[in-house]
Amino acid sequence: MSKASNTSEKGPTPASKPGLGERLFNRLMTLRNRLGMAPPTLYELDVVGRKSGKVRSTPVTLLSVDSGQFLVAPRGEVQWVINARAAGDVVLRQAKQERSYTLEEVVDSSKASLLKTYLERFAPAVGQHFPIDANSSLDEFSAIAHAYPVFRLIKTQE
Repeated sequence: MSKASNTSEKGPTPASKPGLGERLFNRLMTLRNRLGMAPPTLYELDVVGRKSGKVRSTPVTLLSVDSGQFLVAPRGEVQWVINARAAGDVVLRQAKQERSYTLEEVVDSSKASLLKTYLERFAPAVGQHFPIDANSSLDEFSAIAHAYPVFRLIKTQE
């Protein structure tokens, strides 16, 4: 299997930044989300920047499974992940609706099945960021789990 240029055998490279095409796609998806025309799993994540204190936004795909709702970072340790860890909570927006969540980071030993499900559902959008494909074994997902942050979303009382 050929590997994408932004992945290694162990996962995404540390500075795996989106290219021009992906940045334009993200902006288009953010606009569609704000207009209420995005896929039901697409949300805009708002998190307070750890240095600037300003709200930073990025499109994310929500993984819903029997055990809860999760955010997966297919690019690894990107800025929204670092900011979310520092803030401890985020807001997810879809069209004009928004909901606040507290984050609970999933330990590496519990990520394999979540990563596999995520890749099975969203491979066309995120498959290039993984060094393995959705048909890989859970052991193979366990081997790369350390490189992909996963957060359980816990609804904040409103």
